[in-house]
Amino acid sequence: MVFFAHISDTHLGFRQYNLREREQDFYDAFNEAIDKIIKEKVDFVVHSGDLFESSRPSTEALLAVLKSVKKLDEKGIKIYAIPGSHDQPRRKGLPPHALFEQLGVTVLRSSKPFDVFGKKVFIGGVEYTPRAFKKILMSKIEAIASNSKNYSKRILVLHQAVQQYLPFDYELDLSDLPTNFDYYAMGHIHKRLKTNYGRGILAYPGSTEVWSKDEYNEYRKNGKGFYIVDLSGDQPYVHEINLENIRPHLEFKVKSSENFDKEFAKIMEKIRSIRFNKKPVIHLEIKTSSSINRVFLQKLISKYIEPYALGVRWQLEEKPLTPDLLTLEMDKISIKDLLREFLKDESKASFAYELFNLLSQGDIEGAVNQARKFYEKGAWK
Repeated sequence: MVFFAHISDTHLGFRQYNLREREQDFYDAFNEAIDKIIKEKVDFVVHSGDLFESSRPSTEALLAVLKSVKKLDEKGIKIYAIPGSHDQPRRKGLPPHALFEQLGVTVLRSSKPFDVFGKKVFIGGVEYTPRAFKKILMSKIEAIASNSKNYSKRILVLHQAVQQYLPFDYELDLSDLPTNFDYYAMGHIHKRLKTNYGRGILAYPGSTEVWSKDEYNEYRKNGKGFYIVDLSGDQPYVHEINLENIRPHLEFKVKSSENFDKEFAKIMEKIRSIRFNKKPVIHLEIKTSSSINRVFLQKLISKYIEPYALGVRWQLEEKPLTPDLLTLEMDKISIKDLLREFLKDESKASFAYELFNLLSQGDIEGAVNQARKFYEKGAWK
């Protein structure tokens, strides 16, 4: 029997919106996942990258992993992990995962690209590799595929985006992957995906928490969590385990030029009518056809929304309908469209637009963190 858990993109140490509670949410999700994994009585765990948010995680993040690894070790459950785009050292050196190798963690990387569980289960993995180094990545994958041939069950662990699932920011095409593995344990894409490939199944379990607000609608549809994989039969059997205590993110659009008090009061009542395990993060998109004082808006948000939310993120789009602007049809132009036209690259335009929004709200730390993450991914060339 070959029975294991596949988890990815836990991003421990990530302090979203610079809120301590959001950092704790990522620890809570990880701890819940580990407890559920133990209840499933798996043989081992595969983590396919971005265990940590950074290659230099905080003491709190390291302690969170230490406690969980010790829990698994006490149950005789091994962990196989690869460094991801966030927690791989920029220069040659050991990833933070190496601290736990004495407690049953095997870090698959260039110096140790594969291991064998029992006598029949081959587990090979490659650390995250930017698209600029695709030839190097392919040579490593091919070497792993070659070494796997004498084993009856084979698992390939990668932290790479496949073009078919992330067309604007990918490192591999699906056809680049060898076809002789039973399970392709993928990471990097934060939504759940499963497909048949070669003789097995290729799967992204997604992130364990909502790393960006763009993930929330996907979470509402498909949940957050991990996979349990059974390779005992001729065909892999994969089923989802959901996490139950994910903090909600709610998005509201406000279109008004007359009575913002009334609009925000409606939103307040909507929030109060829903029962949550945790206070939600609220995202407001405010559009007005006349100029409005931002201090006035913030006072209304503080009065109506903030008492019922962990945090409120808002952006204002003012479109004064003056004759000059009507002539230029500025109401049809968006900043994101302008960035897309100028940069000629969807991922760069999305990054620049998010940076613009953070800076326009005075979130300097958030902007710096976002820029660092984008740079570390090797996406800006």
